[in-house]
Amino acid sequence: MAFTIPTTEPDSLRVGDTWKWTKLLSDFAPADSWVLNYALTLQASTSALIQIVTTDNGDGTHLASVAKATTAAYTAGDYSWHSFVTKTTDRHSIEQGQIVLLKDLDAGAVDSRSDIKKTLDALQATILSKASMDQLSYSLGGVSFARMTPSDLNDWEAIYQQKYDAELNKERSARGLATGNRILGRF
Repeated sequence: MAFTIPTTEPDSLRVGDTWKWTKLLSDFAPADSWVLNYALTLQASTSALIQIVTTDNGDGTHLASVAKATTAAYTAGDYSWHSFVTKTTDRHSIEQGQIVLLKDLDAGAVDSRSDIKKTLDALQATILSKASMDQLSYSLGGVSFARMTPSDLNDWEAIYQQKYDAELNKERSARGLATGNRILGRF
């Protein structure tokens, strides 16, 4: 299967993959010596900055290309990005947006569960008296699972089960699959 290079900034990228996309900026063409740059900042940090400098793709577009060895060192998470063009002493801002850097699932033992799923699993293990020390140290509302009453644990488990079900439905919907939710109407 041939890989088609996207012609716009992606919504998500996977750490450890090769990243590529092109961008057409007719007012700031690479042939006129304009260079398109990207700066990505991890939203939970002020120090995590990724800089991407594009090259001339030879067809009037700017090519963003980042090697897998480079992306493997990046931190997964939610990032804000902005793009700008430079030419000698000129600089002009172009666009900004959000991007998610996904975990490299091939990088060894990676827990790919969401925070909601991790919390739900910890609640269920605590209810069944099979919780690890890490799971018992979880807390909700300032109270650790180890100190919650059985009633509180059951209440929180029901809340997190609903959150997890909503998360699964959102993922299924994004993939174009049925969510199991039905909307009934009368005509």
